[in-house]
Amino acid sequence: MDTTTKRICPRCNYSGRDGDVSCPYCGLDLISGCPVCGAPIRVVFAKFCYGCGTPLDSSSGAASVTGSKPEGSDG
Repeated sequence: MDTTTKRICPRCNYSGRDGDVSCPYCGLDLISGCPVCGAPIRVVFAKFCYGCGTPLDSSSGAASVTGSKPEGSDG
């Protein structure tokens, strides 16, 4: 089994190639680890972090941690 860390698009699961920084389909930055616990992404079809269970898709908001508050949040 291949345990190499993968770089994927959090929206469409595009599997990044060497040197890719963003998804050519969605324009999102590729991620190589869980934005919550830092566990590496080992499979390109990962939907959840195997370490903490955090969803890795962009619709959850977890994969695009930017430090900014979601629209409409008070605090």
